[in-house]
Amino acid sequence: MGSFDCFCALCSGPLGQRWVTFGSKKAKWLARRARRLDLKKRSLAREDVHQSDQEGLENDVAKENHFVSLGLPRADPTEDSEGEESGEVHDYQENHSFDPTKLSREEVAWLDQSHVVGLNRQTSGKSVAFVSGRGEYDDYGVFVVEQPGNDPNDPQDSQYACYTNIEADQFPVYPFHRACLHLFARNVGLDRVEDINFDILYAVFSQNCVEWGSSLELNYGEIEAGEQFWIACPGLEYSVADPGPNPKSTETLKDLIPGQLFARSIRSLNLSQKVRNDPLVVLPYDILFSLSEELSFKDMRSLMQSSWFVFNSTRSSAFWRQKIRTLITPWFWEASMLLEVYSHDETLNWKDLFLWLDTVTQPQFAMSGPFMGIANRRRIWEACQPLFAQYTEILCPESHPGNTRLEAEAVLESSRSLQTVTVTYPVPQASYTVTTQFIHSWNEISHYPSVLDTFWNTNDVLIGISITFSGTEARVFGSTDGRSGSPFYIPAGDWIQELVIHTNDANMFGPNQDRTQVEPGLRNAPNGTAGIRTLTIKLSSGALKQVRHAYGFINRRPFVVLPGHHFIGLTGQIAENGEICCLGILQGSKPHAAQTTLSTYTDAQQILWDHSGLKWYGKTENDAFTKIWSHPLLRVHRLTPQISSIGLQSSDADIASDMIPWQVCLWSTKTESYKSLQRISCFQPTSHASCPDLFIAGLQVEWSSRFQKMAGNGGPVPMQDPDWKRAPDPDKRLITSSANMPMNSFDENSIEHFEIHGAGGEIISEVHVSTDMKAIKLYTNHHRTCYFGGKDKQHWFEYRAEEGRPIVGLACAFGRVAELRHGSKTYSCWTLSGFGVITAAKEHLEQLAKL
Repeated sequence: MGSFDCFCALCSGPLGQRWVTFGSKKAKWLARRARRLDLKKRSLAREDVHQSDQEGLENDVAKENHFVSLGLPRADPTEDSEGEESGEVHDYQENHSFDPTKLSREEVAWLDQSHVVGLNRQTSGKSVAFVSGRGEYDDYGVFVVEQPGNDPNDPQDSQYACYTNIEADQFPVYPFHRACLHLFARNVGLDRVEDINFDILYAVFSQNCVEWGSSLELNYGEIEAGEQFWIACPGLEYSVADPGPNPKSTETLKDLIPGQLFARSIRSLNLSQKVRNDPLVVLPYDILFSLSEELSFKDMRSLMQSSWFVFNSTRSSAFWRQKIRTLITPWFWEASMLLEVYSHDETLNWKDLFLWLDTVTQPQFAMSGPFMGIANRRRIWEACQPLFAQYTEILCPESHPGNTRLEAEAVLESSRSLQTVTVTYPVPQASYTVTTQFIHSWNEISHYPSVLDTFWNTNDVLIGISITFSGTEARVFGSTDGRSGSPFYIPAGDWIQELVIHTNDANMFGPNQDRTQVEPGLRNAPNGTAGIRTLTIKLSSGALKQVRHAYGFINRRPFVVLPGHHFIGLTGQIAENGEICCLGILQGSKPHAAQTTLSTYTDAQQILWDHSGLKWYGKTENDAFTKIWSHPLLRVHRLTPQISSIGLQSSDADIASDMIPWQVCLWSTKTESYKSLQRISCFQPTSHASCPDLFIAGLQVEWSSRFQKMAGNGGPVPMQDPDWKRAPDPDKRLITSSANMPMNSFDENSIEHFEIHGAGGEIISEVHVSTDMKAIKLYTNHHRTCYFGGKDKQHWFEYRAEEGRPIVGLACAFGRVAELRHGSKTYSCWTLSGFGVITAAKEHLEQLAKL
């Protein structure tokens, strides 16, 4: 991972003023800056920006650079040009710096007052949170403490890891500016930051953090700086303006009223005679006022414009004074002076004053003046609203009425588990069954927020999941003894819709295993263990949270809540070492809920998928089209049941079906790609005379563009060595890690090709797989047949394309070992263990192409 910056958790600003750069004060550079900002401001306002305007600016830059290259004098009204850099370099700096006429170095000094909040589990007191001394961000996620703090819980370390900590026994810290923390304290009703409950603050930060993030998952407003690096963006000077007490704004406000800028008009508009019908006229004033308290000002203004009654009822000075008090002064406390001094002045137009205060404090591109700091304060205040609410809910939880035993029993009685699967390998010899009910009444998910947390052992495997509703104790599946993940805040009225576990490969036969080693057999010597490495939670609102970072291509298994149902709890088994080894979800419907036609999982929802099940179908991780198990257009038809159910395990070394990831081999997402389909190939190695039967070890699709997709093994594989079974020490070139990497090209000596005339309209219309999964037959609409694998098979699973749903790909799993070498008790490669087809509605193929 390359260099990156981390930012303040509350404002997403830089952790130190050294990141802030200022441009030149020379007139020509200021004029050029003003022109750039004007063009961008017009563009943001969706005004027409003519190409000639942009070209004129570029010509000015080119002309300046030309003067530099010729060594000619340049027109400049300033006298001092010493040390000025070349036009190209200086122009770059001007594009990544702030306007020195709007801000000064002294006005950004507040950025140096940076600290972190963290946890110190070694303390003996009730509180384990600490606030560090003053410091600044360095690089690679590291915050360096420059001045020791006086918090008794502070471990006094010299540096801390922000947002993510790769050390298993350490917790990440969350950086902040002291000025931003003062805003937080003020919002939760505290006068001093020392009175903040930092244990709760840390929990709130954790709930809104994503692993490997550089700030929290908050809407920090229209700022462009908080990406991989913090860069000063011209026009966004307000984003680093001091949000603290602002004497300039106070003086400006004092000058407003005596100047009669908001004098009330003598004449009053009256349009009542023109109103034909206004349904809101029946609203009592107190109801109307209460309604205005719940609406944003934007929505309230729309209501005023749509109803004369509302407009006329809200013209009183008292109404607008209250609006200033409730919508402006919470974050613009300097404006409270106006209410104190002029509250009885009926000559003042309080509506115009409210509108003016609302306008001049809006965070706006290219703004300037005495209210920039207030605009930044307002931006931070609005960004942190979720934090304020969560902090208050944890500090003062709403009284939970409790649930009766009969309520909890009724909810549990309505639940069922559609699928319980193995989620670890090797499977432990001893385990015990656990069922945890997270919902004790239907009222809980409708009216109470909750926090989901996860717990992980030193091997980074899941050992526990807890959900805590506001005002209740944690309800735990498994154990809470391990390291906490990233807690996930679930608002009232929202609830879990999908839980996706991420597991690593059951690496009994991984590419890094040297199979020349004489071991007591694969069945007893796993090359690393597999388990749940992270979770992704999806809520009914669409919100997503991955509680830990997933390293590499980790397999995913969905647990989907069916339509009309609700997530109730978990059931499964816990191993003696505490790891969750078997898992299923409990789901049920509320009493008297409408019955749904979908009462079981689709084939795609019952399968463990590797990265290809997520990779090809959408633009982003949040897009439903990225996941094959929830894809609205693709459908998976599994032809083969689990290995264990049909007696196909070739040895004790075979992995349980639940832990074998399926792969997607998709050859068409649109009509054009089907037309360019050129051939489908099968990698079918054999050990020659010692084993005349063929094994299906991999599949490959190729288009006319020569682009390829693979599933299964590459080659060559060890069994292709003639001496594989009889030689005491076979050629290590074929049996060490480099020989069996999945993305290596197929070995042409053991490959069967099936040419397809896609350009001529040929498509796959029927697919068969033998019941022992050692042979595949493909049929086309041109009455041609392809045969992969072993010959003379008698029993088949078959699928014929439905009308209007062409076959567009295959789904396959490779989890059976082949070719035991008795001398070293090792196997050659994985072979086919599961097989299915993927179809899509013909009329939707073009829709897929647009993704």
